[in-house]
Amino acid sequence: MGKKIRIEKQKNFFKEGFLVTERRKTYLVNPTFQLKFSILLTIIVFISTLIYPIAIYDLLNETIMALGKSVPTQALIFEEKRKPLLAILFLWEAGFLGLIFIISIFFSHKVAGPLHKIKVYFARVREGKGRDILTLRQGDYFQDFAGDINLTFDYIYDEFQKDFIFIDDVIKQLNNLKTNLPEEKRESVEKIINHLLEMQSRFSLK
Repeated sequence: MGKKIRIEKQKNFFKEGFLVTERRKTYLVNPTFQLKFSILLTIIVFISTLIYPIAIYDLLNETIMALGKSVPTQALIFEEKRKPLLAILFLWEAGFLGLIFIISIFFSHKVAGPLHKIKVYFARVREGKGRDILTLRQGDYFQDFAGDINLTFDYIYDEFQKDFIFIDDVIKQLNNLKTNLPEEKRESVEKIINHLLEMQSRFSLK
C-alpha cells in the first residue's frame, strides 16, 4: 500500500511540474544565514591571506633600504614601482575576497535551499494541505535526509490507512448494532460513530 501511495504522489508531483532537477533562480533563499555565512568566511580568508601583502611590503622596504646604501639608483627605481605594486596587490586581494564571497553564496545556497524547501514542506503538512514527494535539486545537500522524510511519512500514512480500515469496520458494526438498541442507547452509539467519522476526516489523506 505504501508503494501505491508513493507512486500516486510521484505522478501528481510530476504533473505539477516539480522535478528533482528543478532550478531555483533565487540564490539568496535565506539571506540572513547566507550573507552571515559568506561574510564570516570572507573575513576569515582575509585575515589568513593578509600576511602575504604585509610580507611583500616589508620585503620591498628592506630591499629599498639595502639598495639605498649600495646602489641608490636602483633603490629609486624600486621606490617608484612600490606604489603600483601595492595597488596591484590590493586589487588582487579585493578581487580574491569578492570571488570567495560569491562562491560562499553559491555554496550556502546548496544548504539554505534544501532547508527552506524542507521547512515549506513541513508547513504544508502542518496546515493540512497534504503532502507531495519531497525532492531536492541535483547537487543539493541533504538528499538522504529528504529520502528519510519520505520513507517516514510513507510509514505514517500506511499506518493511518490500517487505522482507517479498522475504524470503517467498527463504524459498520456500530451501525448494525444500534438498530437493535433502545432509543437512549442508540443516541450514545450515534455520538461514537460521529466521533469516529470526525477522526477519519481529520486525518484523511488529501
